[in-house]
Formats: sequence, structure tokens, C-alpha cells
Amino acid sequence: MQRQIPLLLIVIAAILLSPAATPTPASTPSGGLDPTVIAAMITSAVAILAALIAGGFVVYQQRKNAEQARENAQLQHKQAQEIAHLQQELQEQAQTKERERQRKEMNAGAALAAMQRATTLAERAQAYRDSLRADPRIARLQILDMDRPLEVTNVYVRVRLHQESKVLYEGLLNELICILTSGISIGK
Repeated sequence: MQRQIPLLLIVIAAILLSPAATPTPASTPSGGLDPTVIAAMITSAVAILAALIAGGFVVYQQRKNAEQARENAQLQHKQAQEIAHLQQELQEQAQTKERERQRKEMNAGAALAAMQRATTLAERAQAYRDSLRADPRIARLQILDMDRPLEVTNVYVRVRLHQESKVLYEGLLNELICILTSGISIGK
């Protein structure tokens, strides 16, 4: 109904703005139409054309609005599905973290119990190694921009022992002892 009001206003405005029919001196009947009648017909035709254009615009706008509303509804539905999916992923991650925490607590408790049960030095050393692996504060290494911590048991460090170092150290130590016992001052 609201869309018909502008159409009605256009028709009324076209009629009101058309030139008023004024009496003219009688012309000779030559088989033609009176110019005022022709002007009124042209004005009516223009008013009808304007009404049709306005009506076409209204129909076009309604279709466009309906299409836009349908697209908005689809977008909202898609976003709602994506949000639900992300919430589900977050819940799964939280559950995984909780299970991991509980597993670590159980491992830490088992390692502590094993340390208390150990009687020999070898058993105590093995229990200590196991407790170190179970403790998340020690067993994992995370440096600055690392996405996730690294298990210390997965880190390989190459270690080489040199026999010469010990000999060199003992040699320097013996020289120092000789110097000190002979009474020679070091700060000459």
C-alpha cells in the first residue's frame, strides 16, 4: 500500500500540472482535433508512462530487497554454523588438555610411588629418571616463539669426552702446586 501512494501522487501531480483547458475561439471544423484535447491526451499519456515507470521501479526494488534479505539470511546461517564449529573445536581442545593434565598427574604420582619403593641405587636412579620425564615443568622445553613445547626426551645433544682435558688440567694443577710450594711468587 505504501508503494502505491507514490504512484498515485505521481498521477495526481501529472494531472494537476497539465495545462488547463481554456476556451478558445471557435475554429473552423477542418476535421482535426482541438489542440487542448491533444495536449490533454499527451499529458495523460505521460502521466500513465510515469506511473508505469514508477510501478516498475517499485517492483524492481521489492525484488532487490527480497534478494538482499535472502543473502543476509544465508550469510547469518553460514556464520552461525562456523561459530558452532569453532566452539566445538575449542571444547575438544579443552577436553584434550584436561585429559593430558590428568595423565601427567597420574604419571607424577606413579613416579613418586616408584621412588619410594626403590631399594637399590639402580632402582632409585631409574625412578628418578622416570619422575623427571613425568614432571611437565622439567620434561618439556619451550623457547620464545615456539608454537608448542618440545619433549626433552626428544632432544639430542651430542656429547664428546676428551681424555686430554683431564691430563691438561692435572698438569696445570701440578705446576701451580709446585710454584706455590717452592715459594716463587706469581705476581713478578
